[in-house]
Amino acid sequence: MYEERIMGMDRGVTLFLIKKRMLAFQSFAVFLMGALFFSGTFVSSLEAAVDLTGTITKVKVKEKRAGLKLVVKFDACNVGNDAAIVPLVVSLFKSDDQNLSGDDLLLQSFLIQTNIGSGQCALTDKGKRHKFKVKNLTDLSNSFALVVIDFENVITENDEKNNIFSAAITVPNDGRETDGPGSGPGSDESVTSMVTAAQGEFIYQADNPRGQGSGNILQITKSLGEVSASVALPAGSFALAGLAVGPEYVWVTSPENDKLHRVEKSTFSSVETFDVEAGSKPWGIAVGETRVWVTHQDANKVMSYSRIDGAMVDTFDYQQSGVSGRSPWGIAVDNSWVWVANSGDVSGPASDTIIKLFRSNGGFEKEIDVDPHIASLSPRVPMHGILSDGLNVWIVANELITGSPVSSSRVGGSLIQYNIVNDGNSIPPTFFDRTVLGQVPQYLTLNDEHVWVSHLAESFVTKVSKFTNNIVGNSSLPVGPFGRGLSVSGGTVWIASDGLDATNTGGLLKLDIDVISEPATLVEGGELSLSFGDMTGSIYDMIFGDGDI
Repeated sequence: MYEERIMGMDRGVTLFLIKKRMLAFQSFAVFLMGALFFSGTFVSSLEAAVDLTGTITKVKVKEKRAGLKLVVKFDACNVGNDAAIVPLVVSLFKSDDQNLSGDDLLLQSFLIQTNIGSGQCALTDKGKRHKFKVKNLTDLSNSFALVVIDFENVITENDEKNNIFSAAITVPNDGRETDGPGSGPGSDESVTSMVTAAQGEFIYQADNPRGQGSGNILQITKSLGEVSASVALPAGSFALAGLAVGPEYVWVTSPENDKLHRVEKSTFSSVETFDVEAGSKPWGIAVGETRVWVTHQDANKVMSYSRIDGAMVDTFDYQQSGVSGRSPWGIAVDNSWVWVANSGDVSGPASDTIIKLFRSNGGFEKEIDVDPHIASLSPRVPMHGILSDGLNVWIVANELITGSPVSSSRVGGSLIQYNIVNDGNSIPPTFFDRTVLGQVPQYLTLNDEHVWVSHLAESFVTKVSKFTNNIVGNSSLPVGPFGRGLSVSGGTVWIASDGLDATNTGGLLKLDIDVISEPATLVEGGELSLSFGDMTGSIYDMIFGDGDI
């Protein structure tokens, strides 16, 4: 994708250059309209049903020797019914308030030259969000970042009033970088990131013993695949479930005794334990910028806990809210929202909804119905694993879908893609945005290009393209095991697995993300490695980390 970046220029000169770049496109548009008219085709508007809008997802400031460096990440989206035909100009202004005016300073502009389809957001050629990067700035105090889409109104839209969106700029006062989210729905404008990266040289795994006793949290080097440290959990914490890696701590849920544990990564020598609601069965877990989010299956609640001291912050109670979902299982958090997959509902053991909560306060936004796949034999859709990359929510559903391309029994579950921009109240039973998988898919991980899914009844991991929803291939696991939790980091997918031999010994497997034909290899053994979640911190870094500042 071509991007024209213009910095340090007078506003008039900048707009002159932008207009010059647009001239060829505008001339072609006039010619096209004339050709259609003379051919008998009536054109009322080139973009009659286009509606461009967006959200600032992150603002970062870092103090450099030459001045301040400002990075603004944003989503430029089309919520209209027709595609937005580009190129179009996107501009960044520095303003004293959240309104665009003549005295605002133009910092940077560039052209987007890939059409934006209905319900889609513009992405770079690497499939990532667009961003502005402005260096050598001197004064950003008491300022707002304003992003303006289609500044010159080249594209005709149904609504021209939602093309400007803003976020406050927080300036560091001690040499550290700061960041804040934007003004989009559900954003928490008071949040600043405490640490900017969760990934490091280790992957973390829960090791669960068979009998009564205590489990262990293992620290495993990525380079050697060897356990470098192990921390024992208190007695009774032996059947561990969710595991998530944040910048400071490794967090683990213990459903059997209603505990939440964390181990400090810098020392990895002792464990802190927090009591949660008795009988609540804490299960899935996700680390956000200031809170840790946990599903409580038996209590039918989602609770958030402080990332600093582990204290409970907010509770969303399913029964009090009147939602139909029950037994919340997987959980995901992004810049604006918390997403929860339900494995049960009020009418029985199956579920057909996911829950959307505000990240800022845990408040209820909506319950989204999920219809069975059009080829499914199941009346309902129980869901388990769920992740968000900020643009789409990815959900693993257990359905009996005939004609599975990867299952020996020809019956499989599905991977569902839910577009956050479209954000409807239901997910229809169509083939689109659904990928049929093997039997009992349950866990998943993802990066910028692919999603990987493991199964409880298949000895392989399935790789799916995020852009086409097609299966890229299946990588077999050693004889006997079934995949549990997965986590991708760099060029490797790590898989927590059980059943590696006749004694059902578990272990940690690794898989090259680019090699489909070769099976996963055993890296380190454990007794029962059933933990699932963000075992490397890569999901946290995808959503909240900077990666390029």
